[in-house]
Amino acid sequence: MKQMAETPGDPSLEALQEVCMAILSELDTGEVFRLITEKARRLISAETVAIPVISKDRSTITYREASGKKKELLRGMSLPMSEGGLCAWVVENRRAILTNSLWSDPRANRDVVKKLRVNEAIVVPLMFRGEIIGGLAAFGKEGGGGFTEKDLRLLSIFASHAAIAIRNSRLFQKLEELRRFNEDIVASMEEGVVIVDAEGFITFVNPVFERLTGYEKDEVLGRRAVLVLPELRWAGERYEVSLRKKSGEEVHLLVSASRLRDGSNLFVLVDVTSMREEQERLMERMLAYDLRRGNLYLVKERGNERSRSILRDLVNCGFSALVLSRLPPEEARRIFGDGAVCFWLSEYGVGEGAIRPEPDVVEARVREFVTRTGAVLIDRFDYLINLWGFRRALAVLQRLRDLAYLSRALVLISLDPATLEQREVRLLEKETCSVRVKGEAELTEQLYEILSFVHRQNQRGVRPSYREVTRRLGVTRTTARRRIRQLLARGLLLEEKAGRSKLLRLSERGRRLVS
Repeated sequence: MKQMAETPGDPSLEALQEVCMAILSELDTGEVFRLITEKARRLISAETVAIPVISKDRSTITYREASGKKKELLRGMSLPMSEGGLCAWVVENRRAILTNSLWSDPRANRDVVKKLRVNEAIVVPLMFRGEIIGGLAAFGKEGGGGFTEKDLRLLSIFASHAAIAIRNSRLFQKLEELRRFNEDIVASMEEGVVIVDAEGFITFVNPVFERLTGYEKDEVLGRRAVLVLPELRWAGERYEVSLRKKSGEEVHLLVSASRLRDGSNLFVLVDVTSMREEQERLMERMLAYDLRRGNLYLVKERGNERSRSILRDLVNCGFSALVLSRLPPEEARRIFGDGAVCFWLSEYGVGEGAIRPEPDVVEARVREFVTRTGAVLIDRFDYLINLWGFRRALAVLQRLRDLAYLSRALVLISLDPATLEQREVRLLEKETCSVRVKGEAELTEQLYEILSFVHRQNQRGVRPSYREVTRRLGVTRTTARRRIRQLLARGLLLEEKAGRSKLLRLSERGRRLVS
């Protein structure tokens, strides 16, 4: 563009600047080629201008577009490079040609020249960063006379901009093809897809999204995602949500969220409603306790049998499980099986599966894990209360309760109430749900202790007597009898007479509670 700066008043250079801006602002490839030939023809007053493009294997040259008097003759014409005439020579040598004696030029294709019936020609290379695209060819000067060096200079400068415009349009075309290809893939996916931009507005949904939510595309595009899908959380997560469709019907969705390069968020939605309904039915059949997703349960027990039994039942119902325990990993896996992820609460924080029993660490582990199909057991919470202090432990428990609700997970907190003051136990009870046998009042820790003892004895082939239960509990004979009768009345224990003794064994219902 140096020549333009030297003669700012030259109308032809002003026209050159105008036509360059015009072609650079266009991105449709076909329109770019048409504009280049039309603007170039007018720029140097040529009868015909064409764009010969070289094939990838450099074997042929094809006139992609043409404008002017002989455009129908040249447009679409394809010639071997050996017969490509001036255009082939320019492409091969990457040098411009100006001739006003085309009939006698040995480089010209005689057949083409005869059909054009002109004697003047300019051909300049179209190049972008050293890569040859083709050429820009002008044939015949309007009004007679020949082409000048000024025409050659103008066309050469114009060609450099034309090459950029062609390159840009081709890149844009490839991006559009890729976008359409990606959209076709997304549209054919069996999962719902929604894209939310960095400002929180919905920019794309596929047909499956419409079917899952009941919202049509035109109803949600351009709207804030939080108003349409308040349950969605942002990138880097995989979680499950219960969504209200436009009709009010509830649908359960597994959501995978990821961040795109432009800052948008991509959400892939999988309908797991039928799977969850089946899991609920399985829970109803298999679980002896009345448990609901989204709750934090306090399991008061001297030992750990009850909470561990509940967690094993949840795993059998298809829940993934996280256990934070004072048990070393090997022992934890023996008790809970391979279906649970176990972490050892160790003050040293070293060794397999060990984590430090610090509030932030414990919360982080639970937060990373919880999903709608997740169950969490924090074993020996009384140990953590002793480490952290009651007020800090209560604050952690309150946050865990909120997390359980938001993620629709099940969280179990096991502790020995005898290690705490009565006031502290009551405060914990206010923040948690109690564990109840289905259809019955809550099974107390003392009653559960009897069931656990009888169960262990039964596993050894022994049916304990009333006297053995009394001795094991360390209570009076009257108290032991009263508690055993409560379990018999609930159908959790069965009584058998052996001489003067009464022997005990678990019923099927009782076995489900502790096994």
